[in-house]
Amino acid sequence: MIYCSKCGTQADENAAFCPNCGTSLAAQAATPVTSAVPVAAVVPPPPSSYSGQTEDAGRRVLAFLIDVVPLLVLAVLHFLPVFGWMLYGLVHALYWLLRDINGSSPGKAVLGSYVASTTGAPSTSGQRMLRNLPLAIPGFIGMIPFIGIVLEFFLALAIFGFEGLMLLTTGKRIGDRLAGTTVLRK
Repeated sequence: MIYCSKCGTQADENAAFCPNCGTSLAAQAATPVTSAVPVAAVVPPPPSSYSGQTEDAGRRVLAFLIDVVPLLVLAVLHFLPVFGWMLYGLVHALYWLLRDINGSSPGKAVLGSYVASTTGAPSTSGQRMLRNLPLAIPGFIGMIPFIGIVLEFFLALAIFGFEGLMLLTTGKRIGDRLAGTTVLRK
């Protein structure tokens, strides 16, 4: 077995390219490992940062539209008077807060992108939740009986519209700026 000098991924000795990042392994395979070389020098540490291409705004908008689908389905909760509206507000808030908790929302997973720190390091759970806080605020408002459902709708339109406008004009959502995150393509 050999390890990629770029990303540290283990590969078969006969592999021409790294299965993770595509780096040529030909030069590494030709270099024999002698017993004089300590094992720690042969096995590189796991990567401490992500490599990837910054995701373009169009694909991010598409991922967002995919992410909206589950909430549209759950909107049937509005047919339950008062309690259903409040429950939908809670679901709305928790869904947006936790949608990237594993690094990718459903839409990002479909398109092959993930959330990373702007430093290139893996993003933390706290960063992933903070970046989605602006999108969750309307859901918390929606939990207020009666007036909450109306406020939730208009607040969601305003916040989602502003976030989309920022993404399309600057390449970064307000949430990304708050949390110090970016979206990269695998």
